Amino acid sequence: VYQTDSGRVLVMDMSLSMRATDVNPNRLTRANFKAIDLIKEINDGEVGLVAYAGDAFTISPLTQDIANLENLIPSLSPEIMPSAGSNPVAGLKQAISLLDNAGYQHGHIYWITDGINSNDISPLRSLISQSKYEFSVLTIGTEEGAPVQLTDGTLLKQNNGSIVIPQLNTNYLRQ
Repeated sequence: VYQTDSGRVLVMDMSLSMRATDVNPNRLTRANFKAIDLIKEINDGEVGLVAYAGDAFTISPLTQDIANLENLIPSLSPEIMPSAGSNPVAGLKQAISLLDNAGYQHGHIYWITDGINSNDISPLRSLISQSKYEFSVLTIGTEEGAPVQLTDGTLLKQNNGSIVIPQLNTNYLRQ
């Protein structure tokens, strides 16, 4: 019996900016479709699922049950996350921990996000450079951005009343 010697973890951004409507119908829905397509392509070995917003959570430990992951992904949303925000470092650390705890010497972390803040660049660079695993990033969104439509149909606003328009800054991720 052949079994792969590397695990894979899918890390999904569940910050409120994933509700932006600059891709149709919104970033979250598009990310979910891409995540399901990705796990269908990974038909070998174990796959885990991590979601993050203000903190990171293991949605599924490493498993060969791809059908279970296909059922879990559409249920993910920013509204179910216990803390709002965007903490990609926590998400990637959680993915690394899943692979480490399973004893994998090789692994691949697939990260689906709509961007990072400039203050995340240095900690992410350090985390990735010190890891023994490979990382791939799929960004969802546009540089122009769009308003964030909440589940009640209203638009996300800042404290001063202006509409929040998250924009994808690929330069941050390239760094």
